[in-house]
Amino acid sequence: MPAAERERSAAALPARNAQELGAGLLWLVMPAAWLTTVVLCLDLSAAWSLPRLAFCGCMGLVALCLSLSLVSQRRFWWAPRIVAGLLGFGWLAAVYLVAWYPPELARDPRFPVVFIATTGFLVMGVSALCFMLWGHTGGKLARPDALHITLMDRWTARLLVLLRYALYIALSFYLLRLLYLEALLYPG
Repeated sequence: MPAAERERSAAALPARNAQELGAGLLWLVMPAAWLTTVVLCLDLSAAWSLPRLAFCGCMGLVALCLSLSLVSQRRFWWAPRIVAGLLGFGWLAAVYLVAWYPPELARDPRFPVVFIATTGFLVMGVSALCFMLWGHTGGKLARPDALHITLMDRWTARLLVLLRYALYIALSFYLLRLLYLEALLYPG
């Protein structure tokens, strides 16, 4: 009986996030996050450094937030937003690191790492940051319960559409460039 009352009280809470993750997805991702956290923290082959400590801390936070989201996404509405924020800022950090400190793999002209990191940010990072800020991957105007719409909200919605078109243009440019390089490097 107390479990039914808890479910009823959780369903009565206001929906702060317009989108919720499915339980199947949470059951798939949450054990993987915990396993990754435990393996990274117990790995004794490398010395502890500040980047490793930060990464293990972020993975632990993601695993904890996914576990809380599995319990109740309405009660712990901030947990998926923290995960989305870490995902969005992680992609932004990847773009920064690859742009200023290119890896050895970036020397291959057929594998532009900066482009791949930027595409990942446009596909997943922007949506994650929108979910972190407004509780919906499409921004504030995509929410059915949006109130107090300002001029900045309209500009943000237009910018999200423009970013989607920029992504399509960049992907088509990359594919054409890849075909050109293949024809140039391997003419036969």
